[in-house]
Amino acid sequence: MLKYVFLFFALFLLPAKANTLNIVLVADMNDSHSRLAKIFSDYLAMNISNQTKVAFRIIPGAGGINAANYLYEVAPRDGTTIGILYKAVPLIGILDQKNGNIRFDATKFNWLGSLVDGRKDAGIILTNSPYFENMTIGSDHSLANPVDFIIRNTNYRFKKIAGYKNPEEIRLAILRNEVNGIATSILGMSTYDKDWIKKYNVVLQFGNGRTRHPLLSNIPTVAESTLTREAEFALSIVENQFALIRSYVAPPNMPKDKVALLRNAFFAASHDMEFIEKSKNIGVDISPIFHDEAHDIVNKTYSAPKDILELIR
Repeated sequence: MLKYVFLFFALFLLPAKANTLNIVLVADMNDSHSRLAKIFSDYLAMNISNQTKVAFRIIPGAGGINAANYLYEVAPRDGTTIGILYKAVPLIGILDQKNGNIRFDATKFNWLGSLVDGRKDAGIILTNSPYFENMTIGSDHSLANPVDFIIRNTNYRFKKIAGYKNPEEIRLAILRNEVNGIATSILGMSTYDKDWIKKYNVVLQFGNGRTRHPLLSNIPTVAESTLTREAEFALSIVENQFALIRSYVAPPNMPKDKVALLRNAFFAASHDMEFIEKSKNIGVDISPIFHDEAHDIVNKTYSAPKDILELIR
C-alpha cells in the first residue's frame, strides 16, 4: 500500500517538461471550473509559446487547500506550473492559520488574475423547497461559508449539512432529497443546468453588496439583511472574494521574467474573441480582473481586523 501512495505523490514531484504548461485543478468535473479551464488552456499556452502543450494535474481535497499547498510548497518555480484556486482559498488561509494543513500565504502567490469577476454575477441560496422552516443547505467546507455567516449575522435560520466534497455532490444530494439547497452562484448553476431558474427557488443572493442582480430583482441580498454595521463590513470582505471566482495563480518566489510572461499570456488570452465566444457557449461571460487587483483583494483580506474575521469564521 505504501508503495502506491509513494508513486501517487511522486507523479507530482517529477520535473515538468519545459514545453508543457501544467495546470493544477482541484477536481475534474463537468462544472464551470473544469470546463472553462480546458477551453482557456489552449489560448493561454498559445500566448506563452506556439510549442507549449498543456497537461492537467488533479489535486483534490480540503476545499482546494491541498492544491494551494502544492502550488506553494512543491510546484516548480520555472513558469511551467500554475493553478486555478477556489475563490475562498485566500479567506480560509487567513481564517484558519493555526490549522497545520494551511501551509501557504496567499499574499505571496504570483496572481495572474481571474477570468470572471463574480461581483458582477451573484451568489445565491437556492432550494427545492418553498419553506424556510427546517431548510437544510449542503456545504463542502467549514470556513468562509456564506451559510454560516448568514445563520450568525441575519435573522435567516438555515441548517447547514457539511461533509460534501464538492458542489456536484451537493446537487446530487438535492436530487436525492438529502438536503434542500446549496449556496452557489448564477454562473455555476447556468453551466450546470440552463433551466435552473425554472426548477428551483432562490431565497437570498449575495456577493453583490446591496445591488440586486437583474434576474433576481425581487430577491433580497444578504447585505440588506445583516444585523449590524460590523457584520456588513465582514460581509464585504467575504464578497470581495467573488472577484476571484475563476482565479489563476503561479507559485511564489519565481523569476520576474517568468511571472511577466505568464501575466502577459493571461491578459492576451482572456481578451481573445474566439475564447470569449467559446466561453459563452457554456454559459460563462468573461469579465476578467488582473494580477494587481487580485493581489489588492488578497492583501486586504489578510489585513482585515481580527474582530471582523471572527464574525466571518
